[in-house]
Amino acid sequence: MNTQKAVYEKLFKADKTELAKHEVNLALLQDLQTYVKGTRTVTANYAKYKALIEKNVAAMKQAVESLRVNKDYGKKTLASAQKFKAQFDKLSKELGVNLTGSEADKLISELFMLAEDTDGIIEDALASLNALK
Repeated sequence: MNTQKAVYEKLFKADKTELAKHEVNLALLQDLQTYVKGTRTVTANYAKYKALIEKNVAAMKQAVESLRVNKDYGKKTLASAQKFKAQFDKLSKELGVNLTGSEADKLISELFMLAEDTDGIIEDALASLNALK
């Protein structure tokens, strides 16, 4: 009977050890599954971000190049507005007529405002691009 008891004890210990191994394997497998699932989600998100960035960069390339090539457009327009204003004042003086408030005067005023607006827009856009670096 002692022999039978010893055999049962050994079997019981063997089953316990085998069960413990399975529990450890199951815990490791669950941790691994959870980590891989989370990594799949992160990888998918990064792929979406990459696609979004590539799409927007492609769309922005033409606009960025236009801004860079024409970065002085506002300043050039301001210089042109000043030339028109000088010509306008000279003509007004030559004719001896006050042209203030005329259509040409209003357009020159608008040109000055557009020059300032354009210069500010280009500077702000280029500053935004520099912030991306």
